[in-house]
Parts: sequence; C-alpha cells; structure tokens
Amino acid sequence: MPPATSPSAFASSKKDALDKDYSEKTAAIMTWKSLGDTDEVVKEKLILAAQLSGSTGQNKVSALAFAKSILDYSREERNEDNFVEITRSYPFLVDSPFTELDDENMDMAADSIPSFSEQIILLASKKSLTGIKDRITPYIIREYTIEKIDNEHTQIKKK
Repeated sequence: MPPATSPSAFASSKKDALDKDYSEKTAAIMTWKSLGDTDEVVKEKLILAAQLSGSTGQNKVSALAFAKSILDYSREERNEDNFVEITRSYPFLVDSPFTELDDENMDMAADSIPSFSEQIILLASKKSLTGIKDRITPYIIREYTIEKIDNEHTQIKKK
C-alpha cells in the first residue's frame, strides 16, 4: 500500500493544479481578447470550457475541497476585532466520495476526510471502500448496513 498522504499535501497538490488551470485560462482569455471577442463571448467560452473539462472524479475532488472550505469557514467565529476563534463543530455527511476517483485521489481523499469534522457520516458501497477501508477504519466508531428487504422496504442493521 502506498504511504498515506497528509491533508496539507493533498491541498497543496490541488492548489498546484488550480494554479496551472488558472494560468491556462488566463492565456486563453488573452488570446480570445486579442482576436476581438467581447467580454460576454469570453464569459460564455469560459462557462462552456468549465462544463466540458474535468472528469467526474476531478469534479468530486473539487466538491470535497469546497465542502472542507465551507466547514472550516462555518466553524470560525469572529469577534468585534475580527479575530477568528474556532468554536463550532458540524457533522459532515458525504455519499460515495471514493467512487470515480483514481488511486492517488482516492488515497488522498481517504486520508483527508477524517479531518473534515468530529462527526462524519459516510455512505458508501462495499465496492467503493475497496483499497481504502484500512485507511478509514481507525476513525469508524459505528458502522451500519442498509439491506433491501423488498421493493418497498429496507432495513438498517448495526454491524
């Protein structure tokens, strides 16, 4: 098994990728502007490029990073001097965060998600946990399975 990647290394690698993407987008904007495209046309091209770029896995990693930033921001409390004090902890509910990720991103996500909150509710299939179960097992306090009884009923069982 490859060594665990720290959350800061994960964030750093994603920041580098975003910096590269920003540079590429800036160059494209300059080219479009030099060819006479209006601001509105440039905006449309950027929206289209954003929708067409990125795999499902890349979008999932971006969504996890966005969720982490929201959780971090929501825990901050500002006093009248604008000093930040972390005073709150919110649960994090995530459905199938490991599907459609390549091995590297799956490992980084598995290593990072436990730092998102004190309480994490993870919904995942057995198949999506293959390869990372041992990485998250130390953080599991309770585990449940959802079993289909028939087309109209399911049952939740504690493992």
